[in-house]
Amino acid sequence: MTPQPQAPTPAREPLRLMVVVAHPHDFTHCAGTCGIHRSLGDAVTVVTLTNGATKHVDISEWAEKRVEAETLFATQGHTEAFARKRIEISAGRAGWNCGTQYAEGFVRSAPDLFDQLPVPDRALQKARGKRMDHLLRISGELPGPSKA
Repeated sequence: MTPQPQAPTPAREPLRLMVVVAHPHDFTHCAGTCGIHRSLGDAVTVVTLTNGATKHVDISEWAEKRVEAETLFATQGHTEAFARKRIEISAGRAGWNCGTQYAEGFVRSAPDLFDQLPVPDRALQKARGKRMDHLLRISGELPGPSKA
């Protein structure tokens, strides 16, 4: 039976927690614990040391080679099915963000501070495009957007 979070009682002062992670997606490792603390009335602050992936590279052409490379870690449970799912989840999510089947993100070594957020032409093209075209593109049924 899973213990249910309880509201703070007068005998318990709310806690103030700070979570420090290297990358924004690393928060997923402790999101459940943070949610329990929030439900208990505790304050939770998350600090990321980088601003996440700012550049993506289309890896659709060599995603199968990534699967083959992952299976070399069979002693750590990386079966072909596991490797394929891992690539689909990580590289597929990044691919979704940039309009291709698979992509990998690169993280900058130092954060940047902008007073205006630059929007790449490719992002504007994606925003103006039809949603169904985007879904067909990431499934591989349509060619990717032009990189001109």
